[in-house]
Amino acid sequence: NQRKNYNGSTTSSLGSVGSTSGNNAYADSWLRSGYYAISSSACRLYPSGASKSDGNVNYSYAVRPALHLNLKSVNDSLPKVWDDYASDSYAGGSGTETDPYQISSAEELALLAVNTRDAGVSDYYKLTANIDLRDHVWNGIAHNMFDDFAGVFDGDYHTISGMTMIGNADNMGLFYCVSGTIKNLFLIDSTIINNERSSYIGGIVGNAYDTLIENCVCDNIYINSNSTCGGIVGTAGGSTTILNCIFKNGNIFGNESGGIVGIAEANSIKTTNCSVTNTKIQGTSKVYVLAPDDVEITASYGEVMIISNGSTGNLKRVMYGTESDWGDWGYNASLNGGYPIQTALLHIGGNISDSATVYNRLKELRF
Repeated sequence: NQRKNYNGSTTSSLGSVGSTSGNNAYADSWLRSGYYAISSSACRLYPSGASKSDGNVNYSYAVRPALHLNLKSVNDSLPKVWDDYASDSYAGGSGTETDPYQISSAEELALLAVNTRDAGVSDYYKLTANIDLRDHVWNGIAHNMFDDFAGVFDGDYHTISGMTMIGNADNMGLFYCVSGTIKNLFLIDSTIINNERSSYIGGIVGNAYDTLIENCVCDNIYINSNSTCGGIVGTAGGSTTILNCIFKNGNIFGNESGGIVGIAEANSIKTTNCSVTNTKIQGTSKVYVLAPDDVEITASYGEVMIISNGSTGNLKRVMYGTESDWGDWGYNASLNGGYPIQTALLHIGGNISDSATVYNRLKELRF
């Protein structure tokens, strides 16, 4: 009632605000429901902004709710970033090859992220426990290509789960920029969403240059961006090798998308003994089952739903390499959902004849 009838006049009762001239409600706006000194009066502001006063008003026009912005409540409701919860130290180790820094918690993993914000690192790191990142937003390790992760990160066949990344930065992934080694790591049940046309989004690494990524598995990962997306690596350059890696049960949506690599910036990129299964890959420009054509792909397998330029989708099954390449692969209907599996992964953590031990080690991957 306070504003709906106002016609722009500042002098006439014809500009009254849901009232008549008898109610002292000429073309003005009530600021509060009560005047501080008189309970039956309300403060009002004239539309011209020239003055304000108080006066008796009809009760139905004397109430105007006030909006109070509680900044503490707003702050409490905002997503928290793991950087803010970083530990002061690692669980152990000195960062050398024989004595790597030991990471046993999400807070210690966040310490690695914080330590790479303004400088690169070239030390050795090793997970000693499974890490759950669900409580807060993950902001990635080694944002800057010139201060990248140049060390060795050994997951020791542990899982990192529940990672959530939402933003518009370039090179998003568990690791942003890497020129070192990432190995023996399982990333599961995680989401990466980039809302801008930023480049290079990958599950394990956004931007890999002269990098070895070995024995890494992404299971149930959702990646969505307006730019280049890869299940394991967004973009690969230099002499990057991706070995014994799996992307499964995932969804990848981007401009240029691949199950293992989204785009290659050199002709020396190698993808060997890798697979993509039970995955939907969508691209508005280009879509690859595993990687672009200029990537050397050997002994690898893909079974994915390809959606290109708004198509309804086509299920593609592709085997890469010669017959001799497939000696390092095995098949068992009860393992890996019936899909082929690399022998190197089949026997991780156990003897070649002791697959039960191996799959006890890998049970959190839900093979």
